[in-house]
Amino acid sequence: MPFSVGGVQGNNKYPASGLLLRDEYRTFAEIEKEGERAYEPLDPLVRLLKNFGIADSNSGADGVVKKQFHETLVMRATIPAHSTSWAINICPKDHKNFEEILFHFNPRRRFVAMNNREGNIWGQQEKHMLSTRWPEVFNVSINLAVQIDAAGFHVAVDGKYCATFAHRTKVPPNDEELVLQVMTRDDYDTNLPLVVHEIWWGHKDTMPGLPGRDKEPNRRTAENWRGSNSNDAFVDLHAAGLPPMPNSDLQESVRKRLVDMFQPYGAIQVRVFHRESKNFGFIKFREHNDAAKALEELGGAEVHGKPMRLSKAAAR
Repeated sequence: MPFSVGGVQGNNKYPASGLLLRDEYRTFAEIEKEGERAYEPLDPLVRLLKNFGIADSNSGADGVVKKQFHETLVMRATIPAHSTSWAINICPKDHKNFEEILFHFNPRRRFVAMNNREGNIWGQQEKHMLSTRWPEVFNVSINLAVQIDAAGFHVAVDGKYCATFAHRTKVPPNDEELVLQVMTRDDYDTNLPLVVHEIWWGHKDTMPGLPGRDKEPNRRTAENWRGSNSNDAFVDLHAAGLPPMPNSDLQESVRKRLVDMFQPYGAIQVRVFHRESKNFGFIKFREHNDAAKALEELGGAEVHGKPMRLSKAAAR
């Protein structure tokens, strides 16, 4: 299984030198409270991620990259049945008591939240709905991989690429150190139950499935070929019945509302148009399954008080 750290000590792909945690760590302790089982958060787990660098470590003297490597964090963990939320942070070394966070990863029951924090102020949260793009992340054991390159933080669960969080702040220079924090409670004192078995940090090949990186046109299966060329495998949606937007300010307001609605489903582009009495938009997705789920769940949703009519966009 890609990015699995199970049995890492005997696996050359994950040298033992990269292990940051060998013993099980729990973010909580079971206690008895008024005759019933309860859970009490413990201190967060913190580990130093040494020798961080975006530049390729296998570049030759001429600067030509021989092979692409990326800094990769791999965590083998179990999310207990009573957990409804869990989280990790990747921070600069000088995080000022975790007021500076480069990447906040927080699965919840319906979606995965990603964010950053600067000067103890959270940024704009990105929501990714737990759709077919994501394997199970609750009441299950998983292998989580976070790979960092110049574009951002790429997330995979059990070897399946799921999402990318683009850098929002300046990336630390080469040969710097980052800090991993496994959180035990959030800003509202909500417990974040998680059991961590192993953590590995080091250089790995480009993550499988990363958009734009896996270019193997001659190795497509017949099923993939049929799917990508089928009329049913749509990735574009048409949104009709949008609110009037005769000027650029109103158009941007409607567009931002659509972005908020469709981005959790994996939308990669949102455009809106005003043509005389018609107001409409187009939403593009990278994956057909994401577009299909958005079509199923958002049809009839209100945009600034008006119900939106959602359909597959006609081929052009």
